Amino acid sequence: MNKKVDLREGNERLNSNDFQLNIMSYSDSFPLTNIFNNEKQLLESFYSYMELSPIYKQFVESWEDLQEEVQFLNDTFGNEIKIQLNDFSKKMMKKNISTEFNHSDRITEFKQTIKLAKHLNNDKKNLFLLISPENHFDLRELEKLDQFLQAAPEQFIVITTHPFRGMSNIVFKEKVINHVVLENYRSTIQEWLPFIFDPDEFDVAKKWYIDVVDKSDENLLILSLSSVDKLTVFIYLFLLVHLTHIPYKVDYTGIPDEFIKFIDTITTGRV
Repeated sequence: MNKKVDLREGNERLNSNDFQLNIMSYSDSFPLTNIFNNEKQLLESFYSYMELSPIYKQFVESWEDLQEEVQFLNDTFGNEIKIQLNDFSKKMMKKNISTEFNHSDRITEFKQTIKLAKHLNNDKKNLFLLISPENHFDLRELEKLDQFLQAAPEQFIVITTHPFRGMSNIVFKEKVINHVVLENYRSTIQEWLPFIFDPDEFDVAKKWYIDVVDKSDENLLILSLSSVDKLTVFIYLFLLVHLTHIPYKVDYTGIPDEFIKFIDTITTGRV
């Protein structure tokens, strides 16, 4: 079943027709890929570019001149022998070009695959979906891959159990949530907080949010003070969960009365 894809960069909706989604899967559960084993595509692209070469055009014209010369010689020899030069074709060209692909280490091959995908789709912005790279690369290679992803100008979505340093995305009831999405609630939280806003604690709370919501498996989330480092971080976490409409229940154990009243005010919509 086809579903409409809603691409966003921050709050800005992007036109999906401007993008090429390149899928690279190393998972048996998701055997999807559209850019592996594309040496044939590379060759076809090479041949197409070569046909645009002025030298190639001159060669084809010279071949046609040679056909006329062969016909002239054939007439000279008479009808006892029929000699002709076949029309030049791309198939003939392919047959006489030797190819050898340089298969080096796995990270280099990965980079070459990215480069090839960009070349084959240079009329669009390339978005790469990388699934379970830990099934293909060892720990040393994963570290190199992490460094490459951090420096790469391309956009990557990585579905993995390996702790990459890039932005984490979680999916809750078909809604993608990440640090950029949570950042959109900063001003509302600043307005609602019963204490002075601290950007560092807010960043800590966003990390806790990603962790606890991801582990909830879309079940009712139980928010407890004991699950985070300090009370103020817990309040940030509570507000983020509330504002993003995650089903939750608050365990009031250890929470001072004034903050219990604040939480009740938020949950009953009396802000």
